[in-house]
Amino acid sequence: MSLHFPNPIRRYDTARDCVCFWGSDSALEIAFEVEFAALRSIDS
Repeated sequence: MSLHFPNPIRRYDTARDCVCFWGSDSALEIAFEVEFAALRSIDS
């Protein structure tokens, strides 16, 4: 399966099988990783 994110901040990490992205609230930046299995369970 191939994933494409139009925003370059989000990306799929094949080595860890997760989607990586970051969010910010003013000066605070937080990195997130969501496992692909968790995304599959939402689609069910």
